[in-house]
Amino acid sequence: MRNLQTFPLAAAFVSFIAAPVAAADFVYQPNGVNMAQPDGGLANPVLTAERTKTFLITRDKAGDTELHLEGIDNVVVLDGEATLIYGGDMKDARMITEGEFKGSSLTGDTKSVEIKKDDIVQIPAGTAQWIKPHGHVRYVVFRVPGRKD
Repeated sequence: MRNLQTFPLAAAFVSFIAAPVAAADFVYQPNGVNMAQPDGGLANPVLTAERTKTFLITRDKAGDTELHLEGIDNVVVLDGEATLIYGGDMKDARMITEGEFKGSSLTGDTKSVEIKKDDIVQIPAGTAQWIKPHGHVRYVVFRVPGRKD
């Protein structure tokens, strides 16, 4: 039964992997996952393969802004709602690892989209991003290869 519950997430992941790695456009798919099931209270795993990383993230308040020069983030919203702000410039940017930066906010030419349960978003490498929950949001991030050119 548990395998049937994880099928929609696996299908979403495969659909993003099948897309060309060089894709560099922001993609927003409303209600992209119709049958996502809760994780049953399991710990938030971080899965890492040779070329991909998977994160399960729960936010009750806005965290730092983020920017990475490599890796396309494919976000699947499992529960809750948030505002995803992207683009612009990072305020107080600091490098946390090679090619990965965090900051306190975004300024300049930013855009935003309201995300909610079952939405799918693709954020290209080199795009500053900031998720600001409306109370609570839980989502999975599948980071796949891709570079900012």
